[in-house]
Amino acid sequence: MLKNLAFDIGCNIGKYTSYLLKNGYQKVVAVDPNPSLFRIDHDRVERIFKACSDKVEDIPFYFCNTNTISTAAKSWVTDSRVSTQGYRWVETNVESTTIDKLVKDFGVPDHIKI
Repeated sequence: MLKNLAFDIGCNIGKYTSYLLKNGYQKVVAVDPNPSLFRIDHDRVERIFKACSDKVEDIPFYFCNTNTISTAAKSWVTDSRVSTQGYRWVETNVESTTIDKLVKDFGVPDHIKI
């Protein structure tokens, strides 16, 4: 079966994106608001430097010094188990997009990782 399109939402450093490419996906749309993380330069990857949300707008985003827990949820920063672990957070606004907008722009994916 031909696997044409996958979305990797919250792609971080691109580990899962690499997995998708190696497993036959012809195009991967990799979405993450942190441009400094993702190092994959591949003609089958479309990189989107945005957060994924329920609206297309600018939203507050909390980048953490540990990149695997950056979030758009302020409660994760202030009230979750990670809030007492001594992580450093930087709040900034980032653009967000929606899965519906990604589908409109790129087509219906065969696979979505969130």
